[in-house]
Amino acid sequence: MRWLASRVLTTLLVVLATAPALAGEPRHYPRGGPPAPSGPWLEQGAFRVQLGMFSPSGDSEFWRDTEAVFTGDAGDLDGVQYGADVLWSVNRHMSLMFSFSYAGGSTTQYYDEPLLSDLGHTTELSVMPMTAALVFFPAGRNSVLNPYLGVGGGVYWWDYSESGYFWDFVNEEETFQTYATDSEAFGFFLLAGLDIPVRPTWSFFVEGRWQEVNDDMADDFAGLGEADLSGFSLSGGFSWKF
Repeated sequence: MRWLASRVLTTLLVVLATAPALAGEPRHYPRGGPPAPSGPWLEQGAFRVQLGMFSPSGDSEFWRDTEAVFTGDAGDLDGVQYGADVLWSVNRHMSLMFSFSYAGGSTTQYYDEPLLSDLGHTTELSVMPMTAALVFFPAGRNSVLNPYLGVGGGVYWWDYSESGYFWDFVNEEETFQTYATDSEAFGFFLLAGLDIPVRPTWSFFVEGRWQEVNDDMADDFAGLGEADLSGFSLSGGFSWKF
């Protein structure tokens, strides 16, 4: 190991010693330093943080059966969404984007039956996607306003629970119960947004996404059909370009 470390160190010293010669003739620049690189897009990527709202569509058998028994619908589970993205430019008009986000909402539901309408429970839904997308900037990225479109997909971790008072129709009594399930599913999404540069390395953006995700209910809800986890999100945030 000492012999290997010595050889590596010697090699590094030789490289450092010969670097000036390899660099060529000295370069002389006018006052102000070297000229700034030119081109429509100098940044290689961007890091973004965002905050917004997610609204599930709930267009599936499970949600429809739930709405037939309890008050409210999947739309009542609108919740806050937050996340982060990393973009890496492919060319002036295209970037790869990797994202992770969290969206969650809750509501209180009651039996849609007058004799049981005082029995309520809390319903909660959360979705945590990890996705990749291809983002297209039709006008490039050096305009005053930079619209963009994208398509992508990934893994969506989700969990759903109902906790509160239910009616036991077998024993004809009120009980307190908690039912829960969690799983993961593959899905895809479409997005459209507008990036608004403020400084060369900073910008604000607004973005809308539609995700398409479906999975079977399991665990305490096994056999109750498919859960539609699709929905629309609208968010905004800021981007640091590097």
